[in-house]
Amino acid sequence: CWYSSPVISNNIISGNSAALGGGIGVDGIEDTQPVISNNVIMGNSAASGGGIYCVGAAPVISGNTIDGNSASGGGGGIHLAGTNARIENTIIAFSAQGSGIFCESGNPYVVNCDIFGNEGGDALCGADGGGHISAAPLYCGIPGRGNYRLRSISPCAPGNHPSGTLIGARPVGCSDTATQNETWGGIKSRFK
Repeated sequence: CWYSSPVISNNIISGNSAALGGGIGVDGIEDTQPVISNNVIMGNSAASGGGIYCVGAAPVISGNTIDGNSASGGGGGIHLAGTNARIENTIIAFSAQGSGIFCESGNPYVVNCDIFGNEGGDALCGADGGGHISAAPLYCGIPGRGNYRLRSISPCAPGNHPSGTLIGARPVGCSDTATQNETWGGIKSRFK
């Protein structure tokens, strides 16, 4: 994005690769304020910013699940350069390479996030707004397979987090797959 304030919301961004910003790359000026919300950003890679790379703009990064991304140069989850981003209610977990958040420059404000299991570290950079946890998010599915809904016992669930807000892009509640009893004879008869 160049010199604009787009809204990037309710997407699954997966399996991409780029030099900067494998999942999402934002390049702008300080008075732009892109909104990046309610996205699952998983399995992307880059030299910097495997999940999100942002330079210059001041994005609001809210309610995302950023999982299993990698960056060889910094910020497996998020890489910020010259930005005063606001990062809130976001899971940044299991970066295969690089830290959860990397601040090259700028002063982001980070509040109510779960930063956990990132190979390069889980430390915060920027202004700490509080409410952070560093615990396994307890997804319903196996990370990297797409089911990022949260178990009811997840520390990111509203009832389990002191802020009372949901952390991440997906709601709480694992749904069971409906099954029906079937005999072996019934199964074989359908494939004759």
